[in-house]
Amino acid sequence: MESSNKTFYVAIDGDGIGRKVGRAVLQNDSDKLHAISAKIDAAQNLMKEWAKEVGGKKISGGGDECTITVSEEGIKELESLRKKIENAFEFTVSAGVGKSLSEAGKALLIAKIKGKNRTEDRKSTRLNSSHANISYAVFCLK
Repeated sequence: MESSNKTFYVAIDGDGIGRKVGRAVLQNDSDKLHAISAKIDAAQNLMKEWAKEVGGKKISGGGDECTITVSEEGIKELESLRKKIENAFEFTVSAGVGKSLSEAGKALLIAKIKGKNRTEDRKSTRLNSSHANISYAVFCLK
């Protein structure tokens, strides 16, 4: 089988992490906040290393969000990355895949709208006007 040189973008976002951080802050629980932050930092490192392993690179990342580039072969390994994160850090992530940053971002929003803890690809990003409004609202509330 011939290997593809196509590059894809993957946008990844932690599910419910902001809520956990906010809860720790409101409860004035610095130990819990530190523990959550340590898991987020470790997950960022895992995603960076995974991207390198599959021939890609991390191009952006902060908090519980990350954007990476990967080859078409790397996309096939994306679900294993999501499972590694869930097993190692006890939180789930949603991911969006596209041929551009925009497609990946839209696919991520669709993954969040469809219930989180999933991967959506660029083929699922055909947004109608109600999806676009919901996506914009989700983005603004985040």
